[in-house]
Amino acid sequence: MLAVVSHGALGPHTSEQLSDCSLYVAPRAALADPATCPWRKVAGVADGVTAFATSHDTLYLVSHRDAPRSHVLAVPLAVPDLSRARVVVPAGERVVEAVLVVGDRLLVRDLDGGVHRVRHAPLSGDERNMPCSPMCWPSCCTLSRGHDEYG
Repeated sequence: MLAVVSHGALGPHTSEQLSDCSLYVAPRAALADPATCPWRKVAGVADGVTAFATSHDTLYLVSHRDAPRSHVLAVPLAVPDLSRARVVVPAGERVVEAVLVVGDRLLVRDLDGGVHRVRHAPLSGDERNMPCSPMCWPSCCTLSRGHDEYG
């Protein structure tokens, strides 16, 4: 299970872009007893996380910490230690805005000189370019919804 805690006012509308948030994870089975549920902090405000996606065992974070145009980090849900995260999409000329897990692929939406583009990569990395209009980002994808330990 994933929890997002906002440390600022989100306003009347929320979007896929996060700011001033912390992310926590807990095994789904542990939610049966909230008093002893072992929530583990994955990222805080200083980590600059602006978007996320999950696969059955990994949390993918878009972060601008140490990457002004952002990069995508992979954090195992079983051991959510951000200091040991691996970079699966490095920072580049484009601004990384969002990620989605679709099957065995990671889709990364970028802003490139005012034009939205989508890269796709195996969950392990090695991205490729695929142009996409901003309107088709949510509708051109089917989100992967696993039924695993972390929900």
